[in-house]
Amino acid sequence: MLSPVGAVPEAASAVADTLATALASCRQLLLCLAADWQATSGHLQRFERDAAGWQPVGEAWPVMLGRNGLAWGMVGMPAGALNTAPENVPGSALAGAPDLALSATATATAPQAAPHKIEGDGRAPVGLFPVTALFGYAAADSELARAARLPYLAAHPGLQCVDDAMSAHYNQVVDRAAVTVDWGSAEEMRRADGRYELGAVVAYNQPPQPGRGSCIFLHVWEAPGVPTAGCTALALPAMRELAGWLDAAAQPLLLQWPQAAESDLACYGLSGVLPLMDLLRIR
Repeated sequence: MLSPVGAVPEAASAVADTLATALASCRQLLLCLAADWQATSGHLQRFERDAAGWQPVGEAWPVMLGRNGLAWGMVGMPAGALNTAPENVPGSALAGAPDLALSATATATAPQAAPHKIEGDGRAPVGLFPVTALFGYAAADSELARAARLPYLAAHPGLQCVDDAMSAHYNQVVDRAAVTVDWGSAEEMRRADGRYELGAVVAYNQPPQPGRGSCIFLHVWEAPGVPTAGCTALALPAMRELAGWLDAAAQPLLLQWPQAAESDLACYGLSGVLPLMDLLRIR
């Protein structure tokens, strides 16, 4: 168990109001709880907020996390970064999608003993992040795409997520035929396997800070027990149910956190989540 932070760190205090406000505005919450910073698996529970407060939706799903565990992911919290309106979807390759407005930035100090997320570390990010878009192998005019309540990206050869930190398109999903290719490394969104058959974009490291990690998704797992390169992966039936449930109007957020750092949640304006953890608590 990590030692509690105690007094709220100055940098954490600077973002606590932003996170608390985002949580208060959100009506769909994905809570992913892992045992500790080294955990490669966890459980994901959906919640919806009604007049009586947060209510669980369905059963908790097992998920696979980064092959090297978790790392602190709240590297920057620009004003407006938790705005999940479709026109502000980061890295979505949506035509005309503007960059997120950046009026002030504060970086939240990590809990004690937490590693910091960097590119290629094989760790899943810890923090509170908008879920901004869906993607998959189904066509743009498919029933799945038409029913989606988040922007949907139909994967095709040439649609890539750039993980080259030197690129101007770092941590963005782009069509390589529509931009100047200035990268040497990228994730193919149309894979030869089924891991990206259906997924959701997690707005981690937005606006992108080079080298702090990229291409974080919720997606289909390779197999039960097989960890990821840093994403959060679940079974295909669960991913299908999740995709049908997510709604941009509800401003969905993913809160990913190790139980070992549970006592630190209050430092980041997230104490309201503590009662929800009882459903997922690892004993």
